[in-house]
Amino acid sequence: MINYLVRLSVSSLSRVARLICALIGVASLFASYPVFAQNSHPYCESANSDSDGDGWGWENDKSCIVNGTSADKAVPVLSNCPRDQLDTDGDGFGWHNGKSCRVLPTCHSASSDPDGDGYGWQNNASCIVRGESAEPLGVCQSADSDADGDGFGYENGQTCTVEAPPTAGATPGTIACENADSDPDGDGYGYENGVSCIMPAPPTSGATPGNRVCESADSDPDGDGYGYENGATCTVEFSKTASTISLADVTEVIVVTGQSNVLGSQTAFDAELDAPHERVFAYTENGWQVADLHLVWDDDAHPGNHSLSDTSRQPYNNLAFQIAKSIATKSSARVPAFIVDADPGKGIANWDYNSSFYRKLNSKIKKALEAMPHKSSVDAILWHQGENDWLYEGTSDAGATGFTSEDSNEYKNYYAIKLSNLIRNFRSEPWARSDTPFICGETRRATGVNRRLMALNSDSDSLTGCVPATDLPARPDDSAGSHFSAAGLRTLGQRYADMYLDMIGG
Repeated sequence: MINYLVRLSVSSLSRVARLICALIGVASLFASYPVFAQNSHPYCESANSDSDGDGWGWENDKSCIVNGTSADKAVPVLSNCPRDQLDTDGDGFGWHNGKSCRVLPTCHSASSDPDGDGYGWQNNASCIVRGESAEPLGVCQSADSDADGDGFGYENGQTCTVEAPPTAGATPGTIACENADSDPDGDGYGYENGVSCIMPAPPTSGATPGNRVCESADSDPDGDGYGYENGATCTVEFSKTASTISLADVTEVIVVTGQSNVLGSQTAFDAELDAPHERVFAYTENGWQVADLHLVWDDDAHPGNHSLSDTSRQPYNNLAFQIAKSIATKSSARVPAFIVDADPGKGIANWDYNSSFYRKLNSKIKKALEAMPHKSSVDAILWHQGENDWLYEGTSDAGATGFTSEDSNEYKNYYAIKLSNLIRNFRSEPWARSDTPFICGETRRATGVNRRLMALNSDSDSLTGCVPATDLPARPDDSAGSHFSAAGLRTLGQRYADMYLDMIGG
């Protein structure tokens, strides 16, 4: 580079020096503007925010991009405007020949340009002398022309500038363009209402934080598709907004049936803890809807409790809701939908094949699947029942069926036989499969039945299992202690969700 510059006249050398100063002045001018990457994410204030070195950091509860890393999409180089008058809004950017350009301020006095090259120096910054020609240097055809890396090269007997992404501060303000037509040249900058603006753009395929997948969508509080877990940036697999999620996005349909703990009657509601999740659907009295406890999807107006028509009433809680919400929270790629049909105060014989309730449940499942064209079968069957049967040997259910005497094997192993038949019958239905996962939960107090239920964890079928529940709190007003409280249902829902996700491999 030095050898090239030797051949330049003193005046040319002065011109190059002034241009270098001009670039410094531009950087100084733009340094006061807030900094945003071209993909609309803010630049990190400190590179220390990127602990895993993937170019993405976490500051102020938002994802940010470390300037100059691979995650930073290069911003197009802007040429200098030929006349300062083009900067009508004074933001340092103008519009010339249908393209954005950069503007230097006007010199207050021609004396600031002693060599008469059209560039001056005032207030420790470069400026343009009004009325004089100050066209920028040509662009180098090859970066190899700049041997010393100072941003200037020499080609065809002339000094030229090497194109490079501008510094972190060289972006026009923080105003986002409202219309894509404002950027006819596609350089990422537009011009609206007399002000330069930035064209918002989604992150490019290359600007993703590694291949780490977030374990929970809650890691992404700003909803930009990126989260932060275990000291590293991660990608949220499902980044659709609530307004764009539809039934077509449902990933699994889950049937939940059993006794009163499935119904959730008289349990408390917390508007924050029990808020709807945009990726959870329920089959309600009005068809598939985003699950909301104010709606009705089971008998006797459960769980809504007429709260939509009477604002003085509160909805009840619901086990199926808590299970599905936990699945969606734990796995951001999943959109669960559930079908609920409970029958309180009934023994397992109530679910005998072709019984009245069995037919009712069967019909509801078929109708729900017909309303979801892309799903022809359910993906899991969840069971919570046993209080009416209670015993390990025999049953306390007055409506028990299927045995000849209390001395028979059918009676002594009553619940185990009934449960095995139930699983086989469900899996034989057209809406299920021979390997449909079947998961149950312990009752709070029926220790005899609980032993039969928990035996599913040690049988030969890897797609059956049971979650513990005897440690969970009971509803405060339940003197018998058989019904879970709202807090108990939330925890129980998480346990069902964990077993389901483990069973299907996440």
